[in-house]
Amino acid sequence: MLSEETEAILRSILQASDYGMMLTDLDHQTLACNGRFGELFGIDPSVAVTSDPKALRKKVFPQLENPGQWERQLDQIYSNPDLTY
Repeated sequence: MLSEETEAILRSILQASDYGMMLTDLDHQTLACNGRFGELFGIDPSVAVTSDPKALRKKVFPQLENPGQWERQLDQIYSNPDLTY
């Protein structure tokens, strides 16, 4: 895919989803998130992409139903990024 196609597809997916979505790299840095993510967690999406990953987690954790389970799943995702979750 060309880079301009990738950006258009990513924007479409993020805007069309009813779910809060955040895309990160393998260093946990936020690359993109949608408005619904911002609504759910009270975070401006443009701030999320410039935030330190640890600071962003600290803001999100109190609002998760089961932070421990979420963190374990996230560790699994980062340890094997070729899988689908």
